[in-house]
Amino acid sequence: MSAQGYLVAISLGPVQDFIAASRKTRDLWYGSDLLSRCATAAVKALRNDGAQLIYPVLDQREPTGSTPNKLLAILPTGDPEQAVRSAKTAADKVLLDALNRVKAALQGRNAAHLVNWDLATEQTKTFLEFYAAWVPYDPDNPEAYAAQRQRVERLLAGRKALRDFAPAPDLDKYFPLRKQLRDSERKTTGAAKSSLDPGRDTVFQKNGLPISAGAPERKLEEDDRRRLHIKSGEQLDGISLLKRMGGTERFVSTSRVAMDPFIRRLSKERPDKLKELCDKARSLIPFGLAEEFTPTGRLSHYEAFPLDCQVVYGRLVAGERLEDNSQAEQTARDLESLVTDCRKAVGVSEIPAYFAVLLADGDRMGKAIDDLQTPEAHEAFSQRLAQFAGKVQHIVARHFGALVYSGGDDVLAFLPLDTALYCAQDLRQAFAQLVNDPNGATRPVTLSVGLSVGHYGEHLQNLLDWARQAERAAKQAGRNALAVALHTRSGGGESVVVTESWDKDPVQRWKTWIDWHRADQFPDGAAYELRELALELAGLPPELITAPITSPDGPNGRSLLEAEVERILWRKEPRSGAKLTESQIQYLLDSIRIAGNDAGGILRGLQHVVNELIIARRIANAVEVAGDTARSLEGVTHG
Repeated sequence: MSAQGYLVAISLGPVQDFIAASRKTRDLWYGSDLLSRCATAAVKALRNDGAQLIYPVLDQREPTGSTPNKLLAILPTGDPEQAVRSAKTAADKVLLDALNRVKAALQGRNAAHLVNWDLATEQTKTFLEFYAAWVPYDPDNPEAYAAQRQRVERLLAGRKALRDFAPAPDLDKYFPLRKQLRDSERKTTGAAKSSLDPGRDTVFQKNGLPISAGAPERKLEEDDRRRLHIKSGEQLDGISLLKRMGGTERFVSTSRVAMDPFIRRLSKERPDKLKELCDKARSLIPFGLAEEFTPTGRLSHYEAFPLDCQVVYGRLVAGERLEDNSQAEQTARDLESLVTDCRKAVGVSEIPAYFAVLLADGDRMGKAIDDLQTPEAHEAFSQRLAQFAGKVQHIVARHFGALVYSGGDDVLAFLPLDTALYCAQDLRQAFAQLVNDPNGATRPVTLSVGLSVGHYGEHLQNLLDWARQAERAAKQAGRNALAVALHTRSGGGESVVVTESWDKDPVQRWKTWIDWHRADQFPDGAAYELRELALELAGLPPELITAPITSPDGPNGRSLLEAEVERILWRKEPRSGAKLTESQIQYLLDSIRIAGNDAGGILRGLQHVVNELIIARRIANAVEVAGDTARSLEGVTHG
């Protein structure tokens, strides 16, 4: 008789809330990386206790993306409770070790006294949401695997529903000086809330008392804020401090990603000007108006301009940091003048300020896993997911993007506008090729992708929320789809979203619209006139929209919709390019009819095409700036 074994499932969190609670891209990336390292430590602890990992499968020879926050393992022998406890201890240690490194770094900057380390440590110890469940499992009876896996998944879901809520911290415990204050004074010495996680108190202190909104005289000085890497009025809890200052590697900013088409163009055509731009941007570092990062590993493709410097977009973005500092003002003016020279040197009228946040997720993964009847089949599926996760970094980098997270079937990345669509398609194809079982043991799996286009200066949490909304739109459209959303700062914050199944080759149609805009064949304003047409037609009887028009010479076979579309496109003159040809207009009309030939389908199709054309204009501008450094659809390969 074999020894009693167990099937163990573990979930680490919080994930979305923790990662999204970020003001800087570095907070976002490091928070994601931190959770991944916690999960990796838990995996190693389970292995040390003799567990066989089913998911994820970690290849020790080369990186395979981020480690997912959900673990599944077979423990052939031993105590599952002890194995789970060891895994949690290992995960907690990752956070505490990182906090100790932050403390040492701040001691080197003579800023450690500004942090209440007892409170920061307590917040770190109680932060990780670690849930586990296990069921008996006989390794000699693999046929029972599928049923036991479903059972342990249900138990884990039930355990997660019973969340543990820690009591509010006793501030007197961490700030003993509060006990010596009068009651009236104590009311004004409650700790301010963290700017990134308002449910937690700030760990910053001054003279032994917490920074408090009720005590404006007890605020951090500018030099203190600089050493803590925070802005005026910004407060951080222990975990947020860890995200802000943990590790040594910096992450690229949204503005650097947005301007990449311009940097590539300048690098190819006028490298001398780019060198001047780098030198001048570096001269702004002492004023806090630029930061330099090391372009290695996942950021090596940014080496031509390894700086985050929003002043490239003009002095106004520097705001109050230029006030009462004539040297900074003059240096910023010099950079602004140099940027103008650089733009003229390569024929660029405006540097792209918009970029894309890509969020991707596998479709119906749970159903595919339900098809796996043995641990060996599940482990093979996990291995294919790991191969995809490892491939993602290369795909994103090849499209000049910055990968935030890639674990299992989840991807989060920032991309320049000229490459975002093609990166999305490349990821979708890689997912299909690498994850699907070549022997057909599981039902086919697909990838839904949301692309949210926004301004680099938008709040990071808004950008992430929009990407999640776009991904959700792709899922709601039947999955296996691409959703593209544009959120503009002008026009009252216009939001335009279009969704299409990957089976309909949406990127090729996007490419057509982009080519029309680049050739200046599609007149400015025509898309908005077509939008007005859709609103006008919606108020007409359906039969009038689709019925052939009758002229004095008799029916001509063209519907009211077709006639109006042609009228708008023929009437409006492009600025410099040739007008659309009859075959191109017919292509547009055929695209409108994709949703159906009835009046409702035609109106939906018209609105769909109009939205694509509006977004395509924004993308075409970035492609034009990039010139022949832009990645074309034909040039994208897997490697």
